[in-house]
Amino acid sequence: MVLPKQSKNELSQIAFLSGEIVPISGIWRPDHDHSADNQDIWLRIQTPFPPCPMCGLAASFSLFEEIVHISEDPDFQ
Repeated sequence: MVLPKQSKNELSQIAFLSGEIVPISGIWRPDHDHSADNQDIWLRIQTPFPPCPMCGLAASFSLFEEIVHISEDPDFQ
């Protein structure tokens, strides 16, 4: 799925929850009150958002930076 540029920018403003499907590959920032030292993680499109990587509880995630996996590049398929 290719999203318009405006939609990609808007994704950084939307919070996605653990268990929802990742809409775009990239670096995602977890936001979870129970874990003060959250670290950004790379997630691949069409996979579920994981629980908080620090404590294992449900978390919300916001897009920090789009980073496309090489398998998503048409030149490498």
